[in-house]
Amino acid sequence: MKIAVLGHLRFPIKEPFAGGLEHFTYTLVRGLEKRGCEVTLFADPDSDRTLPLAKQPVFDTSFCLTYEEKSHESYLNIMDYLSREDFDLIHDNSLNYFPLVLEAELNAPLVTTLHTPPFPRLLSGVRYQQRKNRGCYISVSRFNSKLWGLEQNNLKVIHNGVDTEVFTYNGSNVKDYALWTGRIIPEKGTHLAIAAAQKAGIDLVIAGPKSDRLYWQQQIAPYLGKGVIYAGHLEKTELVALLNSAAVTLCTPVWSEPFGLVVIESLACGTPVVAFNRGAISEILNKDTGILVTPEDTDAMAEGIKKAFSLSGDACRKLAVENFSLDTMLDRYIAAYKSIIQQYKKGFAVNHHFEDRHSWREKDAHRLLRTPSR
Repeated sequence: MKIAVLGHLRFPIKEPFAGGLEHFTYTLVRGLEKRGCEVTLFADPDSDRTLPLAKQPVFDTSFCLTYEEKSHESYLNIMDYLSREDFDLIHDNSLNYFPLVLEAELNAPLVTTLHTPPFPRLLSGVRYQQRKNRGCYISVSRFNSKLWGLEQNNLKVIHNGVDTEVFTYNGSNVKDYALWTGRIIPEKGTHLAIAAAQKAGIDLVIAGPKSDRLYWQQQIAPYLGKGVIYAGHLEKTELVALLNSAAVTLCTPVWSEPFGLVVIESLACGTPVVAFNRGAISEILNKDTGILVTPEDTDAMAEGIKKAFSLSGDACRKLAVENFSLDTMLDRYIAAYKSIIQQYKKGFAVNHHFEDRHSWREKDAHRLLRTPSR
């Protein structure tokens, strides 16, 4: 299959990853290539140069004043480019509404993975597709699917996967520290992990980008050296080493996580998780691999940390390999791709849209897509 993957343009797709979406995109593209797919990735040009990055023309975004304007102009031009290219399928991970609104101009089906809860700009694109009786979506969890409220016949749930050949398990947990990893921002609740670890009497190691400098200075930095260690923004090999030695991973979202990539990374390394019972995390953990506690209850999390010492690393690894591996995710995505392509071809055979789409594009699309977004 010849697949175009649309990445999010805010951050490059390279290590150390800015967040879970960048890691997902990287892992997906690498996995599809290993499965023999011909992949073209549309992403920030500063992304990992070993990825199959698109060699599309350099688009002029010099007139754009904000990131949002630059993003909109870029996706308008990317969609214009794709409308003239020959792909079997376009997989949209952009979090931008233009691919949804301009789907009709493509010569291939578009499937959008819903990585987030509904937010206004992406929701407007989904609603536009609904009005046109179009749209094909994959959600990263059952919880997130309910938030979007889409019809089941055009929505499929595929949980994220972790590369278990990278996130390995060696049974070396020394159990003398807890680990918190992710973007260090208020929504991820790093400060709550610090409070819980201190109440449990265990050191806490923090790893991840300082994405909110004020939050870091006010809520995190004052605790460094007081049972709290900052390990930095780590690449995968360094993170795996930390996970393999940790007693437990803490997951402290203040918002409802649509999935929880940190959780399956920890399980793959044989490290149990204590997490606030928010969002989709309950779809991942079971009683043998983690402990769910009341959101923002650091006393309950402290007790959970102590209980987690008795959980089996083997059970954690087994759950990750069987349910949340990269191979499992790829199997499901490739099966979904094939089904979507088949249905798309049937739709062309019945409705004969092909000439109509091309005649519209030749007359109007180039002018429309070149209109600067403001």
